[in-house]
Amino acid sequence: MRLSSGSRPAVLLSALLGALLALTLLPGLAAPARAATVVVSGKVTGLDATGATVAIADVFVEAKDADGDTFDPRIYDYTATDGSYSLTLPTTGTYQIAMECWGDYPCAQEYAPEPTVTKVVSAATTYDATLERWGRITGTVKKNGVATAWPTAEITADNDARDYWRSYPGATVADNGTFTIDKVAPGTVAVQGNEPWEAENFLTTVPNQTFTVTPGQTTAISLAVEDWKGFYLRAVDPSGAPMDKVRWNVFSRPVGGAWDNGLQYGPLETGADGRMKFRISDAKEYTLCFYDDVYDDNFDPGSQRPNRYGTRCLGNTPDLASATAWQPTAAQPKLKQDLTLPLVGKSMQPGDPWTTGTGVTAVGTPITVDPGPWSPAEVTLSWQWKYWNGTQLVAIPGATSPTYTPTADMVGKRPVAYITGTAPGYATATAAWGVNTVGGTAPTMSGSLSITGDLSVGSTATAHAGTFTPAVEYPSWWWYLDGRPIFGAQGDTIEITSDMRGKKLEARITAYNWDNGDNEYFNRVSVTVPGAISGSTPTVTGTTAVGSTLTANAGTWTTGTTLAHQWLRDGAPISGATATTYPLVTADQGKAIAVRVTGTKTGYDPVVKTSAATSAIQGVFTTVPTPTIAGTTAVGSTLTANPGTWAPAGATFTYQWYRSGTAISGATASTYTLTASDQTKTMTVKVTGVLSGYVSRSSTSAATAAVLGVFAAPVPTISGTKAVGYTLTAGLGTWTPAATTYTYQWYRSGAAISGATASTYKLTSTDVGKTMTVKVTGVRSGYVTKSVVSAATSAVLKVFITAPVPTISGTRKVGSTLTAVVGTWSPTPTGTTYKWYRSGVLISGATARTYTLTSTDRGKTIKVVVTRSLAGYLTTSRTSAATAAIA
Repeated sequence: MRLSSGSRPAVLLSALLGALLALTLLPGLAAPARAATVVVSGKVTGLDATGATVAIADVFVEAKDADGDTFDPRIYDYTATDGSYSLTLPTTGTYQIAMECWGDYPCAQEYAPEPTVTKVVSAATTYDATLERWGRITGTVKKNGVATAWPTAEITADNDARDYWRSYPGATVADNGTFTIDKVAPGTVAVQGNEPWEAENFLTTVPNQTFTVTPGQTTAISLAVEDWKGFYLRAVDPSGAPMDKVRWNVFSRPVGGAWDNGLQYGPLETGADGRMKFRISDAKEYTLCFYDDVYDDNFDPGSQRPNRYGTRCLGNTPDLASATAWQPTAAQPKLKQDLTLPLVGKSMQPGDPWTTGTGVTAVGTPITVDPGPWSPAEVTLSWQWKYWNGTQLVAIPGATSPTYTPTADMVGKRPVAYITGTAPGYATATAAWGVNTVGGTAPTMSGSLSITGDLSVGSTATAHAGTFTPAVEYPSWWWYLDGRPIFGAQGDTIEITSDMRGKKLEARITAYNWDNGDNEYFNRVSVTVPGAISGSTPTVTGTTAVGSTLTANAGTWTTGTTLAHQWLRDGAPISGATATTYPLVTADQGKAIAVRVTGTKTGYDPVVKTSAATSAIQGVFTTVPTPTIAGTTAVGSTLTANPGTWAPAGATFTYQWYRSGTAISGATASTYTLTASDQTKTMTVKVTGVLSGYVSRSSTSAATAAVLGVFAAPVPTISGTKAVGYTLTAGLGTWTPAATTYTYQWYRSGAAISGATASTYKLTSTDVGKTMTVKVTGVRSGYVTKSVVSAATSAVLKVFITAPVPTISGTRKVGSTLTAVVGTWSPTPTGTTYKWYRSGVLISGATARTYTLTSTDRGKTIKVVVTRSLAGYLTTSRTSAATAAIA
C-alpha cells in the first residue's frame, strides 16, 4: 500500500470503507428464504391544522430488508387519496417499513417522516400509521447567556430517530442572534451551528445540546455558543503568495511534556487560499507544522507545483523539535498567522511504488518493491525499510535496497519501504509503500489476471481476476499508464484514449477479506496498447500552373509505415492520381489541389493526413514570343519594345529594360531613350504578360549591339573666294570628342563632286553659278559615325579673262593732275571704282579716275586701286605701281 502523502487514501482505510459499503449493498444478506409473496397494507393518517384526523395522500411507503437495505428493484407505493397503500413482499420474514413525504408533494409541507419500524411478516399484514406534523423551533444564539450575532453560521436540527433526519437548508442567524427552523421532525432534536469550511471561525456550539420538539408546536430554545478555539493558519511562499496542497499536522502534548505523533488521519492539506484550521477542545499545548510533500500530480494532472519549499512549524521554525507551543486562552482563543516556507529547489515527480508478486509477506521470502518511474531522469534513489513499533517508525538495520527479506523478529510487523529521490537543483522527495504484515495471511487467487477487449482508441478494456480464497469483500482496480496512475481510472474497465497509444497499460488490483485482518492481495497485469502512427501533415510543392508537376512531401512518419497518396481536386479524388507527384492538366485550371496521405502499419490504426490546398491552379500562355527591339543603338536614340503576339490574347504587358543584364531603375515603359550610361553596353528588354487566371510569363529579347556614343560636332565652314580658279577650304570646328578620322565630300548645288574629297576644293568653270557645300564625316571607335554638312556658299562667279594692272599718267608734281589708265578688260566690266593712296595710305575722298596732287603729297608716292565689276563675275581689283616721290 502506498503511504506517501497526497496519493490515494491509505489502502487499508479504503478497504475498510469499501467492505462496509459492500455489506450495505447486499440486500439479500439477511433476507428470508424464498417463498410465496406476502402483502403488507394499511392506511396513513395524520392531524390537520385543526386537530382533526385526516387521510394523507402521496406518502412514499417503502419496504426494506431487515438491515435497512433497499431491494432491487425497490418495493414501494404512494398512498391514495384515502391514505391507503399496499406492498407486495417477496416472501415472509423481517422487514423495515419506512414512510415519508417527498419533495414537492403537498403532504411534505405538513408532515414529518415516520420513524422506520421493523415488522415480522408471516402472513398478510395490516400496518396503519399516523404521521406527525412538523414542529417548529425559534431560538436565540447566546454566548455567556447574552444574545450574540453569528453571521457566518447555519443552524441545523437533527433527529436520528427518524432515519437520521436533518433540516435543510440550515437557518441563518439574524443580527440580534435569533433564528427560526420552520420544519422540524418532532421528538428529541440536536441543534448545532456550523460555519463554512472556508470561513474564519469565531464561535462554536457548546456540544450535545438537545431539545424536545412537540408535533405541530413551536419550541423556543437558547443555543449556547462559545469561542472557537484552534489554529487558523496559512502557508505562504517567500513572496507571500498562498500555497495550495501543503500537508499539515497538529501535534499536542501535556503542558511541558513530549509531543505526540500528530493526527493519524488525512489527507490534511491547505486549500487554494493556503489556509488550514483545526479546533482545539482540551487544555493541552499544541503546535503545527507545514510540509510541502504532497505529490498529487500522479492522480491529479497539472496539480504539481514547479518548485518545492521547506518544512515550517509554528514560530517559523524548521522542525517539530524547535516548534513553538501554543495554548488557547480567553484573550486569544484562536491563533491566526502566516508561516513562510523557504524555497528548497525544483519539484521532482516521485513514482508510484508497487510490490512485485501477490502480497505474500513471509519470513525468508524476499519482497521487492518497484519504485515506478521518477523524474527527472537523473534522480538518484535510496531505500530504507521501516516498521511501526506502536509509537514511531523504526528503521530496519541493513534494509536499504529495493528487495527486503523479512526475518523472524519481524513477525507481526508491517514493513514499509521508504524511497527517497535526490537530484541536483531539486527538492528531495519521498514515496512509501507498505506491504502485508510479516507472517500474516492474505487472500489468494487461483487463475491469473488478464486484460481483455479491443485496445483501439474509443474501445473499452476490462481487467479480470481469478477466484479468491477466501472470497473478498472489496476488490479494487487501479489503472496505470507506463507506471503512472491514470487520473480517475478506477474500477475494472477503462476506455482506451489516444494518449495510451504505444504505452504499457497496467491494471493493479488490491483485495481484502476481513478474516485476513488488514492484509491484502495485490498484483498487477499489463498489456501494450498498439502504438499510434505518428505522421506529419503533408505539404505540396511545385508551380501551381497547368503543365507543371506538383510533388507531395509526406514529412516524417513512424518507422515502418506504408504511405498511400491520393490527389484531390477541390476536395474530390482525382482518378488515377495516386503517385507522389501529379502533373497538372487543363481540368485543374481554377481548382485547388491537395494531397491526402494515408499511413498504415500492421497493428496500428490507419492515419490520414491531408495537406493544405493550393491556390487555384492557373492556366499558361500557349504562345510567348521573344520580344524585339527597334531603334538606333546610340546615346540619345529611343528604343522601342515589341512584345509580339501572345496566346491567348488579352494579356497586358509590363516592361523592364536592362543594361548589359542589369535592370535600369525606372525603365519600365515600352520605349527607352538611351543615355550616356548605356554607351558600350548591350540592351535587352523583359516583357511580362499578365492575364487573369493565368501564370504571368516573362520573355526577354535578344541583346542589341553595344550602344554607341555620339559626337558633338559643329557645322563645318567654307573659306575661300567663291570664283572659278579659287580654292575653297573646309573648316572642321571643334568636335567632342575628336574623331580619329575625318573625311570630306564637296557638293555642287547639292550634287556630290566626284573626287572632291579633300579638305580643299579648287573651283572650276563647271561650278559657275552653283552653290558649294562640304560634308565632313567623323569616325571614332565606339561612336556613331557622324556627318555634318556646311551651309551653302553663294553662287560661284566667273573671273575676268583680262584684267590688266592700271597705270598712272600725268606730271608727278604738286598741282598737277594724275589720271588712272585702266587698260582693256575682257569682258568689259560695267562698273569701275577708284581709290588713291599716298605712300600706301588711302586718301580720303580721292575716288575719281583723276587725282590733283597737293602739297601734302610732296615727297610721297602715289598709287591707285581700280575695282571693276560685271554681273556674274568676280569683282576684281587691280593696284597700280607707285609713282616716284611727288615734287
